[in-house]
Amino acid sequence: MEALTPPPPPPSSSLSIRGLSITVYHSTLTSTTASVSSHFIANLLQSFPKPELRSEHVSEGFVDSLYQPRPSPHLHILVISTTGQGELNPDTSSIKPWLYSPHRVLPETTLWSVYAIGDKKYGDDYCKAGRIFYGKLMKCGGTRVGELGFGEGLKDSLTWLKKTLEGRLEFGEGSGRFEGRPSPYVVSECVEASTASPPPPSEFNDFSIVSNTRITPSDHWQDVRLISLTGSCSYKSGDVFRVLPKNSDEDVQAFLNVAGFDSSSFEGVWRVEVVSEFYCEGWGSNFTFMDLLKSKADLGYTGVTVETMRSLAGFVDVGEEGGEKHRKKLRSFCETESGYSLFKEYVRREKRSIIDVLADFDTVKLNSLDDVLRILTPIQPREYSIASAGQSKTIQLLVAFKEGTTAYGRNYIGLASKFWRAAAINDVVKGTTRAGSFEKVVECEKPAIFIGAGTGVAPLRSVIVGRARPNDDRLVFGCRNAEADYYFKDEWAASGIKVDVRCSRDQVRRIYVQDFVEKEGREIIAAHILGGGGVAIAGGASMAAAVQKEILEILGERIEGGKDMAKRLLNSLKRKGTFVVEAWT
Repeated sequence: MEALTPPPPPPSSSLSIRGLSITVYHSTLTSTTASVSSHFIANLLQSFPKPELRSEHVSEGFVDSLYQPRPSPHLHILVISTTGQGELNPDTSSIKPWLYSPHRVLPETTLWSVYAIGDKKYGDDYCKAGRIFYGKLMKCGGTRVGELGFGEGLKDSLTWLKKTLEGRLEFGEGSGRFEGRPSPYVVSECVEASTASPPPPSEFNDFSIVSNTRITPSDHWQDVRLISLTGSCSYKSGDVFRVLPKNSDEDVQAFLNVAGFDSSSFEGVWRVEVVSEFYCEGWGSNFTFMDLLKSKADLGYTGVTVETMRSLAGFVDVGEEGGEKHRKKLRSFCETESGYSLFKEYVRREKRSIIDVLADFDTVKLNSLDDVLRILTPIQPREYSIASAGQSKTIQLLVAFKEGTTAYGRNYIGLASKFWRAAAINDVVKGTTRAGSFEKVVECEKPAIFIGAGTGVAPLRSVIVGRARPNDDRLVFGCRNAEADYYFKDEWAASGIKVDVRCSRDQVRRIYVQDFVEKEGREIIAAHILGGGGVAIAGGASMAAAVQKEILEILGERIEGGKDMAKRLLNSLKRKGTFVVEAWT
């Protein structure tokens, strides 16, 4: 793995808070970096009197701000996560030209610091996006503040922030808590629903469900569905489908009950304007209270963040019995690293939703729609690799449901899983597509090898069918049981493609796809890659990392320069687009 620790920062004098301004930028496909960004803002507010302090999405003028001439220093704190196998998030596309352009020197008044978020299961690609931005900024100059930070989420982020700014800022006394600040929203009633103006255009279109079929046995541990949809949207083999799920009627009613509202609360059609200097998700216009709960707010366990707990603390009625204890507990979740560990145990591991949290902290009192908005998190689109080829008139998805029982016996199911389970034929869902990573593999004129496990076979199937070269290509597939989750088994047999399958649970000793790569497949894979063939790997991050490790060993034994040259070769093929990894946790 490349060294993750950069050279120590050059000595710098303490920066006076007087005249200093700060912007915290974030980039992510999920809410993770937005949550870390909010966490930084909240703690900066407690550390010193209010300077000019803002938070923004990285696409909102980040590069322009870096080069803006200023009479006094401006600190840019960039919080950025890595997606897939070391890829930049799609939402950074507007600044990629800057990343890969000749280096322009930054003004001396531009201060910067980078905190990278990733998953250690990705091996060498851990926090790669953050390292790319850090490397670019190092070459552009300006004033670096602190070392490059690494983390897998909120854990260790506050420690990094304090270490980065300690001795570089003159901290004053805290000036109050985040939950006591004015609302970031202005909520106003529109017109009657019957005469409301149409909502603004959305990137999400209507798709009708054609079929929703469980393809694993009813007694199998996991419910996996093959879902087919139709809609006015073209796509290519290997692309990704993004869907906006909705909350179930059951969960909407549960929220109403625990929050003390009913379906007639806040009647009318509402508009929400963001007026905060801090980054806030927009809720849009022309929605009713029930629209908000059904289609906009995440009522599942993914909708509760550390900042949710901070906001809830501001609505505790301390006059009620247990109120002061509840407020102290809610604040403790978001003020220390140990508090984050408690949050992780209470929310993440036990899959508690906002409904569960409100039930546990019943001294929280919400009185207005503005109050409700401040404790809720917008639903984030869910992404699925498309399993059908681009030539098809339908979109097929292979969806594995996230459900189970926690360590303390709590049954849970993910918001999207519950949404898909309830979806019936002819139901309409909101979705769109985005480009995947496999275009060059589809176009590769040489044979291709596809390596995947579980539902990772979905994008591989899309590319294999799109290439229409079954006699040239090869599939290495891993599952648990040949009779339970060997997806598309009959289709592979009929197509004529060479398939090497490894079923991990069909014998005493467990075997995996990486075992094939390490043993039987060594000569096959070496000859294939060195011969210019395409490679596509898809599935869990641990599997993908193990397969890449074996491929590096194989190539390192066969090319001059050993493993170092093998690594350079794979990186070159990745940039070329003929060696592609699509992995997830």
